[in-house]
Amino acid sequence: MPLPDIPHYQEAMRTWQTSLNAGDPKTEPLRSGRPLLRPMKRAGKDILEPIYWNGDWAVVYRFDGPIGPRAVRCQRRRSQKFMHDVVRRYRCLRTQLDTYRPRSFVGIDTIEEGLMAAGEMRPLITMDWVEGVRLNRFLLDRLVDGDLWRIREATQEFLENVLDLERHGIAHGDLQERNILIGDDNRMKFIDYDSVYCETLRSEFESNLQGGHSNYQHPSRNAPDFDGTLDRFSAIVILLSMVAAYRDPPLWREVVAPGGDPHDQQMLFVKGDFLEPEVSPVFRYLLGSRDAYMRRMAELTLEALKARRLTEIRTFESMLLEVPGCAVKGQFKAPPLNPNLRLHRDGRGAHGGAANHPGGTLSVLSPSAPLPPAPPSIMDPPVPPVTIAIARPQGALASAPPPPPPPLQGHERASPTPPPPPPPPPPLPARIRIPRPVGAG
Repeated sequence: MPLPDIPHYQEAMRTWQTSLNAGDPKTEPLRSGRPLLRPMKRAGKDILEPIYWNGDWAVVYRFDGPIGPRAVRCQRRRSQKFMHDVVRRYRCLRTQLDTYRPRSFVGIDTIEEGLMAAGEMRPLITMDWVEGVRLNRFLLDRLVDGDLWRIREATQEFLENVLDLERHGIAHGDLQERNILIGDDNRMKFIDYDSVYCETLRSEFESNLQGGHSNYQHPSRNAPDFDGTLDRFSAIVILLSMVAAYRDPPLWREVVAPGGDPHDQQMLFVKGDFLEPEVSPVFRYLLGSRDAYMRRMAELTLEALKARRLTEIRTFESMLLEVPGCAVKGQFKAPPLNPNLRLHRDGRGAHGGAANHPGGTLSVLSPSAPLPPAPPSIMDPPVPPVTIAIARPQGALASAPPPPPPPLQGHERASPTPPPPPPPPPPLPARIRIPRPVGAG
């Protein structure tokens, strides 16, 4: 029999009521419901075609039924033995989640013989359906809106979720922007559990199904690594990226926004930054920032990169203890909004960028730029706001009056005595884009 792939599952889902195994009571809620359909034309006829979401190893359908929306995962492109191994892993994970389910995880179930596809009964994995947007899309949209409060709230949610997993000996194993969904209520869910580690799984398996995405993982991570340390590096990388999004929006404009693709599977860093941090323009900028929160998290990221194995990386909680102001009376808090940002009248969001770097310019993103002097601590007296020099579009006249500042544009604070006009800023060097390795992730 051929291995099932998308065409086989599509054929089965068109007649789901007869294709689902009526002999297993777990399929009853699916047979009583229906997959999400969309109208299409086939051979000149109007038909309803099942909608699916495609992944490397699985195709996912949404079923609406008496118990609410469910995600139905069908394994593809692998041997029958692999399919059943995946189901066995998820069954072990469910045993763990029946004992304790992290608030960032969704409910799951397994059906050993669930759907007739390509001539055989195939296993199914069902999960609670999650409505939300991927983390990178959420951050880019909020930056466009200027809603930095929501980014800060999502950062707090991420911080608490990672601490929750670590304290219960669970690791997601593939924390990245595509596996983190944020709903309208700002609640966060982690999805895709192929790389999850927990005690129940360790008693059955020696490794996970796959490693994490290279833009979020420590370069020393190996396939056999399978313990509670899997999330430590990716957690500090994601936390630093989220904090930078609301404390220094122009940095995100420089690093992430030029690509314009919310499905790029990167935030501030790519694999090349971890392999050669000494020449990384992003690390250079962060280490020279006046923002003590970002600077300290960048130092902790570099410290973790020196580890030869994941078990040498400190716990996420111990790293947070080293970030100024993150630990208060036994509770961990995400860094506050930057007071040097000009807020909207309603107190949410910001129009301009923070002067987080000596000289108020992002030109330090060029790897040839000299490293600036050590910035002051946040415990020092506050630094007066400084204008961020954002390069003008090519062809703009230097003598043209500046337009009103759009969202995320640099700005000057008003003062009783107008300062003398500043000299024209030097041209912003071209952004150095680190090429993403072929086949990453």
